[in-house]
Amino acid sequence: MPVSAFGDDDDDTEFSDVTGDPRATGGRRRRSPRRPRLVGALVTLLLLAVATGGLWLVGNRQHVDDVAAYDQLAGDVELVDRGLFYLQHSEVPPCRDGSDGTVTRTYPPSTGPSAAELVGALTALGWTRASDADVAASGGLAGTPSGQGGPTTLATMTRGVVGQPGRVVTVVVTGRSLSALPDRLVGTSTGSAVGCLFH
Repeated sequence: MPVSAFGDDDDDTEFSDVTGDPRATGGRRRRSPRRPRLVGALVTLLLLAVATGGLWLVGNRQHVDDVAAYDQLAGDVELVDRGLFYLQHSEVPPCRDGSDGTVTRTYPPSTGPSAAELVGALTALGWTRASDADVAASGGLAGTPSGQGGPTTLATMTRGVVGQPGRVVTVVVTGRSLSALPDRLVGTSTGSAVGCLFH
């Protein structure tokens, strides 16, 4: 019987090559485990998204608190301004130059209310004068010269921030003496680096 083009020997050989051991065809049927890698990548991305969102929420909340403390400080200094004439004026909100917010007033060497009157005005608004021991414990320099022949820190005033227990804002008054015109008022509202990071 003649052998056709589609003979049994040829068919068996070709069929054997296609359906045989996958190692014989160069490993075409062997698949790399892609699904576990894809699932791992998705889980990692999800965890990063949750962590970033959490940090953003914490930072945003912290920034809102920083701004509220700064606004209280600036508002009190504005009230004191009504009774004092100042030469220079600076207000730096949190995150502009650093995490802290500052309010500065520089007074001209002319007639006007004394430093004691400035301290009295702050006291009337609810500020408390810190003792020299408290200021020294916090790293301040109450009652000591700020430079050779320069003004002295006359008073360090503190006040709690409304709605933020345990947090205080600080004002330092400098000048020659309590009976003389003040040279400078510097208010500081401590801010958060985390709050500024996501601002």
